[in-house]
Order: sequence, then C-alpha cells, then structure tokens
Amino acid sequence: LIMGLIFGLLYWDVYDKETINFSILDAQMCIVMSVLMAVWLPYDVTLTFPKERRIFLRERKAGLYTTSQFYCARIAADVPAHIVSSLIMALIVWGMAGLKCNLGGFCLIMVYAILIGASMMQFIGAISRTFEEANIYMMTIMMMSMMLGTGFVREVPEFFDWARDISIMGICA
Repeated sequence: LIMGLIFGLLYWDVYDKETINFSILDAQMCIVMSVLMAVWLPYDVTLTFPKERRIFLRERKAGLYTTSQFYCARIAADVPAHIVSSLIMALIVWGMAGLKCNLGGFCLIMVYAILIGASMMQFIGAISRTFEEANIYMMTIMMMSMMLGTGFVREVPEFFDWARDISIMGICA
C-alpha cells in the first residue's frame, strides 16, 4: 500500500504536463520505477534460509526432505502474499498516475517482477551462511542488476553488455 501510494503521488496524473516530452518520460519512469520497486518488495525472504538453516540441516539429515524441496516449498508458501502485494501496488499506481497502458498487462508485469525478485533473494539467502553475508551478496547483485537496466543508464560501456543482457531488473523494466 505504502509503496503504491508513494509512486502514485510522485507520478500523480502523469500525462497532465505542459510539455508532452515530460509526460512521456514521466510515464516511462513511473512504470520502470514501479516495476523495479516490485522486484525489491520481497526483501525479507533473504532472511529465510540463514534464519532457518539449523532446523533445515537437522531435518534434511533426518531424511525428511531435500534442499530443492525446501527451497520450492518456501517460495510457493510466499507466492500468494507476493501476488496480492504486487496487484495492490499496480492498481494504486495505475489509478493514481493515470497510466494509459493496459491494466492487465501492467499487473502481470508487476506480478512477474515480484516473483522474480523473491526467487532471486531466496536463492541468494540459500547460498549464504548468515544474513549479513546474504545482505552483501543481495545488495551487490540486485543493485548491479538495477543500475544496468535501461531506466538508469541508456548506454553501458561495451565491457558491460553481457551484464545488461542478464540483468533481471533490466529485463523486467
């Protein structure tokens, strides 16, 4: 709710500008920033594996389940809340900003973005021993992915072309 309201207020009635170019740029930035924020919304899932590691290791040693089963179950358990969160944010931003893009398409992109973000952050948490380690990896990977998207940098140096091609936030935005 809060993120939707913040972006909705910042880009209020985005097409009501004196200069057409500003309207187009602001509409583009409204969509890009909303999608990028949707990727960041499930930040708390980074804690899942470092926080539950001892319990998980004990239960896996007892033969209760494999790592992949635990990973998939944790992601699946969070999916409904993530979908609802992204839909609420999409509806608020779309309505307040007065976006002219298709509402269904915008909602699908927002859902896609939050699920991709949650999966990436779960993965980063899973390969980390502690929350501090997960936080360092997550900030580095996610910030580079965000900065390499076209919403921030129109042209990257040639040696970063490969990174732009795999930037999950760049692809979503």
